[in-house]
Amino acid sequence: MAALEKIRKRSVFLMIVVGGALAAFVLGDLFKLDSLFRDSSAAKVDNTTIRIQEFQNRFNLAQEQEKNQQNKTESADLQQQVLGQMAFETIVDEESEENGVEAGTELLTAMINQDQRASAWAQQYVQATGQQTIQAPSDLDKIVGKDEVINQIVSKDEWEAFKDEMEHNIRAQKIMMLVGGAIMPND
Repeated sequence: MAALEKIRKRSVFLMIVVGGALAAFVLGDLFKLDSLFRDSSAAKVDNTTIRIQEFQNRFNLAQEQEKNQQNKTESADLQQQVLGQMAFETIVDEESEENGVEAGTELLTAMINQDQRASAWAQQYVQATGQQTIQAPSDLDKIVGKDEVINQIVSKDEWEAFKDEMEHNIRAQKIMMLVGGAIMPND
């Protein structure tokens, strides 16, 4: 009984302590939520952060490309594919930088010339202008962003993204060959 009487005498002090602890707990959670909303990363691969804005741009581009296809992918699946691709690209970029793997101009030109998209863009340009100034799809690199006709067919940003994709594919193939060559089956 004596203990209860002591608590009653100090009830105001006890309520202040409990109220303060409760307020500190709530404020702590609010600060965590605030930092969560300010976090601009979509994913983290090793020490590299994939920013939400980068992801959103790539997702929007993938949705644009998806519009032209007959088989539609669900939005959630497409988001997962884009994020997975970005994570793979991050890993390849880190490994290629660490190991000095580069695409090389000749190999990049050959890859562009073999790609169907670049061939279609070059063909559309030749048909639109009637000029045979394009000998190979890689020649588009000299005029994209400078010629009004080609800019209507493919934007400079789209062309640069296409070239980056080609360079990444080359580096990825080289990294895969390096890894594949390092793995030996047991006899």
